[in-house]
Amino acid sequence: MRLEFDEKRAQSDSERAERALLVSTLATLIPLALGVIAIVVGVINQYRQAKHQFDLKAAEIIFSGTTPQTILSRGKALKKVFSKRLSKDFLADLKVEDIGGYTEPVDAKLAFLDKIVEKPEKKAEIIQTWFLVFPGDFRWLVRFAPEQFRDTDLPEIQDLLAKLGAEKNKQLVKETSGLSGEPASRPRN
Repeated sequence: MRLEFDEKRAQSDSERAERALLVSTLATLIPLALGVIAIVVGVINQYRQAKHQFDLKAAEIIFSGTTPQTILSRGKALKKVFSKRLSKDFLADLKVEDIGGYTEPVDAKLAFLDKIVEKPEKKAEIIQTWFLVFPGDFRWLVRFAPEQFRDTDLPEIQDLLAKLGAEKNKQLVKETSGLSGEPASRPRN
C-alpha cells in the first residue's frame, strides 16, 4: 500500500513539475512574444510615419513654387529623383490648368490694358506680343479681342471663338426680341 501511495505521490509530483515547467515556460514566452509584437508594430508605425513625412515634405517642396509651371517642374524632378519612393501615378492627373496655370497675374493684365489705352493704334501688335510671350494665357485675351484671333488655326482658340460666337448670337437674339417693343414670349391668358 505504501508503495502504491509513493507511486501516486511520485506521479503527482511529476505532474506538478510538468505543470510548473509549462507555467514558467508560458510566463517567459508570453511577455517575449508580446515584446516582439510591440517591436514589429513600432517598426511598421515608424515606417508609415516616415512615408507620411516624406510625402508631406515632397508636397511642401512642390507647392513652394511661385508659378504652376514651376510646381509641375519640381514635381517631375522629385518623381525622377525618388522614383522608388513615389508612386508611378504621382502627378499623373495634375495639369497646369488645375493649379491656375497659363495665367498671368492680374497686375500684368492691368499693365497690358494700360498699354492698349495709351496706344490704341498699336492694339493688334500689343495683343500679338502678349500672345507670343504668354502662349498659354489666351482665353481672356481672345474674349478681349476676338477679331485678332479669327485667322488663328489653333484648335483651342477656334473652339473658344465658336463658343464666343454662340454666346454672342444668343445675346443678340435676347437684345433683338427686347427692342421690338414686344416681350420675347407672350404670357398665356
